[in-house]
Amino acid sequence: MKSAAFVAALAVLVGSAAGISAVVRSLGAHLTKLPIQPKDERQHTIPREIKGWPDPDTGWCQQGQDRDMTAEEAEELGTGDTISRAYIECGPKVGPKPRVILLHTAYYTGMIDTVPHVPDRCLTAAGTQLDGPTVEVAVPIDMSLLSPDPWADTAKGVVYRMRNHTIQRHVRLPRGVENLRMTMTPFKDKTGRRFFAGYFFIANGGVVASANGVRLLAFRLQDDYAYYLKVQFTIYDVETAEGAGQMAGEMLNSLFPELALRVPDWVEVEAGNYPEKTGGQASPPG
Repeated sequence: MKSAAFVAALAVLVGSAAGISAVVRSLGAHLTKLPIQPKDERQHTIPREIKGWPDPDTGWCQQGQDRDMTAEEAEELGTGDTISRAYIECGPKVGPKPRVILLHTAYYTGMIDTVPHVPDRCLTAAGTQLDGPTVEVAVPIDMSLLSPDPWADTAKGVVYRMRNHTIQRHVRLPRGVENLRMTMTPFKDKTGRRFFAGYFFIANGGVVASANGVRLLAFRLQDDYAYYLKVQFTIYDVETAEGAGQMAGEMLNSLFPELALRVPDWVEVEAGNYPEKTGGQASPPG
């Protein structure tokens, strides 16, 4: 009797699993994700001098040396495709002294349900003191520098293109840059100096301000691939989170094409043109 009950229960489970698989296939859903890499560039190749756009006499120049991670830090971060670099305002200064921005980017791919390393979690764990609430702020991009891409499908939103003095061609940006927002947290360092740490993510051809938003954007069931790029700024010498967002936007007016080159072109991915298929390549997961 017990054996018969076990067999019956097993049959129900097997039947249910088969039914779920059929539903997943009918919906075109992919419960696992393939990794995908940018076509050419990686994070460490971001230029050491980011000339202002459209005025090349302004911009941001590297200050000091890149911070190299140890093997342990790379393992903890979960990726080796990353950069941590300080930039100082070069050319005419906005204030009485050149402003400084610390840029950190980290590229992840193929993982699902991953919680990204973000400053409002990591810095407090390292002993840095919180100095106020975490908020979302607008990051204004100069829309006069952008042009709509005539080849992109606008059903999901307009895709804008942008170029700078280093990249002499238009590069597709992720969808949503016209409404870009950033999660911003105020801190005090060990000397008592106040600063803001802010971040957003580029994920599967879009932008989001929160770690939770990455899961919704990068791990959609209909997508074969998954990636996200964390873009983080550390900013001193501003009074408010909104001011920090404004300063990040100033840098992104020249930096964004560089970031866009270091993630997959999602218009090409959605069109099936990238990654290029080869005879021995496995089919997308299902």
